[in-house]
Amino acid sequence: VGHAIGDAEMLRSAYWCVRESLCTAGVPDDWLDGSGPVRVLKGGYLAHRSICKTPLKVLSKALLEDASLKQRKWLTSTDCYTLCQVHRKRSEDGGYP
Repeated sequence: VGHAIGDAEMLRSAYWCVRESLCTAGVPDDWLDGSGPVRVLKGGYLAHRSICKTPLKVLSKALLEDASLKQRKWLTSTDCYTLCQVHRKRSEDGGYP
């Protein structure tokens, strides 16, 4: 439904629901063999009965948004430790000053 009407919030919710389900328990067997109401179809479609067929690719926008948000979070400076590399030069006698 979210894909059909272009509802980004609904697609984001669907992405997190599917992701949580797959990451905790893996792909259910009945999704693959078609014995349950939800099936994974050839070509990367998630189908619920014969009513709704959604390409999994439409959920990728939520994944990209999440990755972008995490990247911005790590690139934003905060009041915490900053890791850096110090390049020291040896003096003429071979030691460090």
